[in-house]
Amino acid sequence: MKWILLIIPLIVKQLTHSGVNDKSPIDELKELSKENGYKILIILSASFTTTSIFIFGFLITTLNITAQIDAGIKPKLTAVGTSGLMMIMLSSILFSIGIYYSKANERKISKSQIKNKVHPLESALILLINDFVQEREFKRDIIKNDTAKSKSKEENIINNEAFERH
Repeated sequence: MKWILLIIPLIVKQLTHSGVNDKSPIDELKELSKENGYKILIILSASFTTTSIFIFGFLITTLNITAQIDAGIKPKLTAVGTSGLMMIMLSSILFSIGIYYSKANERKISKSQIKNKVHPLESALILLINDFVQEREFKRDIIKNDTAKSKSKEENIINNEAFERH
């Protein structure tokens, strides 16, 4: 019974890895971080910057409004409050631009995959339409040739009749 317990993990390991070199998940994460370290640093610094701008703008706006309330003044949107709201908008715009450009590579890959992969039904439909168009063109050519031959025959008959009259 013990030998079955020794064999089962080996079989499961063979089935799950299926010939791929055995690496621990930590080693795979280390390689991933080495390959994408620059990208990770940029993403972290950009997210920290946009978050800090957002928080700073929110704090400025909140402090301005609370200072007006504490002074007994009806709260109004002043230049300081407007600058805080502008900082919030700026950080939101920067964050959305960052997300857009971070997913741009994925969009390029998906578009190229779509262009390269054509569904079999789509290719069959294209071939069917192409065959239909070629058949129509062939029939048009035959009709043009027949009408041209019939016109030339009519002209020959008319010319022969005219020749016989003279």
